[in-house]
Amino acid sequence: MDDLIREFKATWRRPWPVHPAVHRPGPSSPAILRWRPSGVDGIGQGPVVFTSDQVQRRLESANVPAETRRAWAAIDRRAQVLNVRARLLFYEYRRLTDYVEHIRCLNALEETWQAT
Repeated sequence: MDDLIREFKATWRRPWPVHPAVHRPGPSSPAILRWRPSGVDGIGQGPVVFTSDQVQRRLESANVPAETRRAWAAIDRRAQVLNVRARLLFYEYRRLTDYVEHIRCLNALEETWQAT
């Protein structure tokens, strides 16, 4: 994810009307790539998806050329692949963690039964 963001920042110079950023919603969700509004208007604003009307209006008002928009859409496609992978890995990690904890509890129960 960080590599994709570095690639974006190395390819296009500021100011950007929007830019990709890692969004970390919290411990119950994986980190994912989203877009952030840039500039003073972006301060304190939450992440948005590239296909949203908000992003498209910003691109339009900033007169971002169609060629750049297509390139940014390609970056967003790559971001979506990373997001799906992150979500699947996070889900798998949580399921495996739950499984291990359940097995530990079963082992503890069996040990108490053997002691009696």
